[in-house]
Amino acid sequence: MIKTRIIHTGKHLWKVVAMLFLAFCISLYFAPQTSAQTKNKKTVTKTATTKKSTSSSKKSSTTTKKSSSTKKTSKTKTVLSESKKLQNEQAATKRLRAIQQQKEKQLNHSIKSNLDSVILISNEIVTQQHIVDSLNRSIKIVEARIDLLNTEIEKLKKDLKDKKDKYANSIKYQQRNRSAQDELMFIFSANKFSQMLRRLRYAREYSSYQVVQGKLIRAQQHKTMIKQNDLLKMKTQLFFDKIEKKERQEALKKMRTNCEEKIVYLNKNLERVQSQIQVYKEKEADLDKQIEAAIQKEIEAARKAEAERKAREEAARKAAEAERREKERQLAEAKEAKARAEAAKKAAAERIALAQKAKEEATNSVEKKDAKKEISNLKSEIKAAEKDMKKADADIKKADEAVRLAAQNESVKMAEIDKWVANDNNAKLSSSFTANKGHLPMPITGSYVIAKHYGTYTVPGLKAVTLDNKGIDIKGHDGAMARAVFDGEVSSVFQYGSSYIVMLRHGSYISVYSGLSSVAVSKGQTVTTRQSLGRVGRNSDGNIILHFQLRKESARLNPEQWVR
Repeated sequence: MIKTRIIHTGKHLWKVVAMLFLAFCISLYFAPQTSAQTKNKKTVTKTATTKKSTSSSKKSSTTTKKSSSTKKTSKTKTVLSESKKLQNEQAATKRLRAIQQQKEKQLNHSIKSNLDSVILISNEIVTQQHIVDSLNRSIKIVEARIDLLNTEIEKLKKDLKDKKDKYANSIKYQQRNRSAQDELMFIFSANKFSQMLRRLRYAREYSSYQVVQGKLIRAQQHKTMIKQNDLLKMKTQLFFDKIEKKERQEALKKMRTNCEEKIVYLNKNLERVQSQIQVYKEKEADLDKQIEAAIQKEIEAARKAEAERKAREEAARKAAEAERREKERQLAEAKEAKARAEAAKKAAAERIALAQKAKEEATNSVEKKDAKKEISNLKSEIKAAEKDMKKADADIKKADEAVRLAAQNESVKMAEIDKWVANDNNAKLSSSFTANKGHLPMPITGSYVIAKHYGTYTVPGLKAVTLDNKGIDIKGHDGAMARAVFDGEVSSVFQYGSSYIVMLRHGSYISVYSGLSSVAVSKGQTVTTRQSLGRVGRNSDGNIILHFQLRKESARLNPEQWVR
């Protein structure tokens, strides 16, 4: 009995202890101090109740309580540890993801930077190679000129030596025979007078010959000195050309090495290169879409203006023609009225003649009276006809003057229309622009390099990489300005992203300047050749790049064929 009661009391105590532990955990979370006090009170109460039981029950209850508390505390610590571990793992995953994204971004930037560098360096290599080839040709020409100058100088030296020898011999001969008595003896020892005159002339000519020889020697020396100076200049030019050639060859070698290293790197990441090229194409397509829309808008506006101009011309022509026809109609009507009056006058005159005859033939007074009355009436008709004729003459004169003025006015208006057509600024600009093909200035100030060429092209060394450009990209230096390639009018200025685009109309031709950081012109403004349009800005890689396009209406042109 006692054993059963103890077991029953133990079970009851286990439930009590579990409830107390739960309350203890809750109290620790919300109010640790209050919970501790409550726990102490409950513990005292339970202890007092338990004291009424047997001492063995007290020991069993105390042991069970401690065991249960230890298990719950251990379980709570395990949950907290797992939660903290999970949070640490999530934070580590987040850090790894951020690091991976940063590496991805750096890799993409590296791909883009290397791709841009390869394109730019490839074009610079071509430019430098052209310069080196030009230097080689120049060096060959200079060397050939140096050989020619050496030959000429040797010949001049030989001729100079001969002249000097001859001059020296003549001087020696003159020194040996320089006495006036010898010269006189030579002259007067002639056999006859004509021989003496010839000897006198010979003596004078010999003296002149010596003077001339001296002048020839000086001229030959001067000529030789000029040739030697030319030779020195040629050798100096050759020296500096060879130095420049060597420097450019070394720079070319470095560029090729750098380009090859970048190409190897890009070929290893070809998939990313293709992705970057796709990004380029999308950006270029978007830019071209904006430019195309602006150009189409400009073309439509120009066509509308042209249609309105032609409509005005046609209306003016029709109005002048209608005015002339109306005056001609009035003139014709006046002439018809005059003709009718003349016919009426003629008919009345004929009737008067008949009435006069009838009067003369009348036998009685009644017939004579009727004839006389008829003649009077006919005379009134003639007066009325004459009056109508006078009025018709006045109308004819007035209408004739009106027709003359209308014809003159029509001629003036037609001349004005022809003058409008002849002085059409667009037609003039188009004609002048076409005539300057290959002679237009570059659209950027300062030194430059064409970074991207027009049309579809490949980059040497890159596998399956094709690029397309609707214009040319020109790399400039700090402070570079975009400038007009020809006289024209600013047809559009608009912003694309963080840069500006300026469009100029040159008659039927349109030039496009993209990538400006600031603009110095406004829509509708007239500009002249080489006038500044704005400052060229930097692209995402920090390079100063001007994108230049050339159109004839909507048809694209290769700018490299138009600029020099």
